[in-house]
Amino acid sequence: MKKNKKIIIPVIALSILLGAGAYGIGNIYASEDNSQNSIIEKIAQKFNLNKDDVQKVFEEDRDARAKERETQFTTMLDEAVSKGELTEAQKSLILAKREELKKEREANMSEMKNNGEKPAKPSEEEMENKKEEMKTEKEALEKWASDNGIDIKYLMGLGSPGRGGHGGPRGEK
Repeated sequence: MKKNKKIIIPVIALSILLGAGAYGIGNIYASEDNSQNSIIEKIAQKFNLNKDDVQKVFEEDRDARAKERETQFTTMLDEAVSKGELTEAQKSLILAKREELKKEREANMSEMKNNGEKPAKPSEEEMENKKEEMKTEKEALEKWASDNGIDIKYLMGLGSPGRGGHGGPRGEK
């Protein structure tokens, strides 16, 4: 029973994260830029600061937090290797997969930016299509993990470069 819980809980958590991502992606993309710009403008006005300087502070903070999450993820993998739960080869595979997914996400976000796409709220059909797409991606990732003898729990942080797992409206990390 304990072994089943070790597998079921991460799979459920991953499913919830993917589902929440599918639902929120349109709303986040549509509102994130405006809300961040709004707070930057308010701070700049309130304290009579240059808006670009305030923007730079936000970007530096976001980058620092992303770097910290990356360090924590690598530390977690190092601990798993030292405990014998992962091999160095599996750790390398995970890091390579993480980088691959990050590049795909950045390319997608860059394409959306270049096309000027900024959807408001996705339609029901778009939501269903996105859910199916995410389900397919999740299954492919689970198969990849299984094929490489990697426990799904080590993939929970995979592909989450920053800001709560979102690449940002402009493909930033």
